[in-house]
Amino acid sequence: MKKIVLDVSIILVFIILLFSMFCLMNGSLEMYPTVEQEGKIKIVFGLLSGISAIGEIVLIFMRFKLKAK
Repeated sequence: MKKIVLDVSIILVFIILLFSMFCLMNGSLEMYPTVEQEGKIKIVFGLLSGISAIGEIVLIFMRFKLKAK
């Protein structure tokens, strides 16, 4: 059961990571965003990308540790 939960959480965190990287690369999807909005988007999605990347690494290490048992 733990393996299934870890596998599903790894997939979900990876999807969040992909989404945050997409938003970080494309910026605000408004037609005419202001410079302030672009700055806020880069800060928020940069932090989200970092947090989800760290979470992904931790989950993968937990999965390998569980596999070794």
